[in-house]
Amino acid sequence: MTAQQGQLVLVGNPSDAAAVRHWAAVRRWAAQHGWETTRTVSDGTAWCAIVTEEVLAGLCSPADTAALDALRTAGIRCVGVHDAPALLAAAFPSLSRSA
Repeated sequence: MTAQQGQLVLVGNPSDAAAVRHWAAVRRWAAQHGWETTRTVSDGTAWCAIVTEEVLAGLCSPADTAALDALRTAGIRCVGVHDAPALLAAAFPSLSRSA
């Protein structure tokens, strides 16, 4: 594992098989490359938030809605779980190749 890189915030709970696979891929990638995954943002160090499609569509709990609102207010990019693996690979190509 490499030195701590930053945080990826996870919002929601994936419900379909593809979302579960992508969620697992993000968590695995993060662990392999020194990124912390968290459900909360405490100090604004999050690089982005990985969000389920249900949360993005507003079909979620009040807590998930509040988390998404707080992330957006803080200026933290929120990306859907289906787009997350490609986003990480494009943003950090050298890390993606080393996995």
